Amino acid sequence: MKKYTARRPILYRGRQYAAGAEIPFDKTMTPLWLDAGSVTEQADAAEIEAAAKVKAAAEAEAKAAAEAEARAAAEAKAKPDAKSDADAAEKAQGGERVTGHLDKTMLKRMTVESLKKLAADMKLDASACEKKDDFVDLIAADNVTVAPEGGAE
Repeated sequence: MKKYTARRPILYRGRQYAAGAEIPFDKTMTPLWLDAGSVTEQADAAEIEAAAKVKAAAEAEAKAAAEAEARAAAEAKAKPDAKSDADAAEKAQGGERVTGHLDKTMLKRMTVESLKKLAADMKLDASACEKKDDFVDLIAADNVTVAPEGGAE
């Protein structure tokens, strides 16, 4: 329950309340006193404790949401091509041609021979490639256009 304390002397219902004295709640007068700055409103200990618990819960929820957002951003940064590939596939189903890149994770699962063949099919100059990662980087860097039928150009 809230307490109301007089900030200056108040005469109310025939009684004089000195500054600092607790004054009873009146549904008509209390809002007027608050607006005029004649009284201050104070919550009791139970209300303060309940408000602190609500605030702590809200802060914990905000922290958890921020951590989840940071994890999602880190995952998206680690897999930048996954979202663009999904977007490309979605747009291709709608009839648009979309340009994107092949996913490095997918390319790393392929054998070196398969990567050499893919690079040749894409008409890429792989003569400088010595390691599997070189082929992956070369192929992933090249633009691939997805046709409306789902085929790549």
